[in-house]
Amino acid sequence: MPFFGAHESVAGGLHLAFDRLRQVGGQALQIFTRNQRQWHPPPLTSEEISLFCQAWQESGLVPVASHASYLINLASGKPELIHKSITAFIEELHRCQQLGIAFAVIHPGSHGGDGVETGLARFTVALDQVLAATPPAVRVLLETTAGQGTSLGSRFEELAAILELSRFPQRLGICLDTCHIFAAGYDIRSQSAYEQSFAEFDRIVGIEQIRFFHLNDSLKKLARIK
Repeated sequence: MPFFGAHESVAGGLHLAFDRLRQVGGQALQIFTRNQRQWHPPPLTSEEISLFCQAWQESGLVPVASHASYLINLASGKPELIHKSITAFIEELHRCQQLGIAFAVIHPGSHGGDGVETGLARFTVALDQVLAATPPAVRVLLETTAGQGTSLGSRFEELAAILELSRFPQRLGICLDTCHIFAAGYDIRSQSAYEQSFAEFDRIVGIEQIRFFHLNDSLKKLARIK
């Protein structure tokens, strides 16, 4: 059976996310381990870690994932931004390890106009640097995107390319966002369309790679597959 949950606020303390999840009857949780708009957030304190672990135990050990900072772009062609992104994601995965969180969701980033192939190569090289420097217990989930602008990850083939190019495929997985794949052109409005889209995902990426879903409505209409 699936576990339905929510992304909950950590305002006032990371551990309070479990109280907020309980209030909505959630069975799975996603959080930001730190402010997603800061490059250099403070490290976790021993008290924060202890309170989080205690609240997690009391929740019945619901599945938990973190979501990486929106500032991170591992596909950037700008050396300074790549360096900051690698450092920030390493810190994120270390926080996950400290908290016992096994999954960290990240967007594949933006190629900035340099082309999909170049962006995917840059992303994978940077991601491998992060994975080489972080605990193997934390698995990185590549989130599907809508493909706006120069963002990567809207085509199933792009996700498959990252899994194939990485030196650490066993540490990768997928977080599938229903809004994003719909806006990108994968129809899921009917049973037959859903089955067709997921059969395509299974053929190109592999259903077994999906570890989390983001279940969201889409403000955008179904895009035309290019």
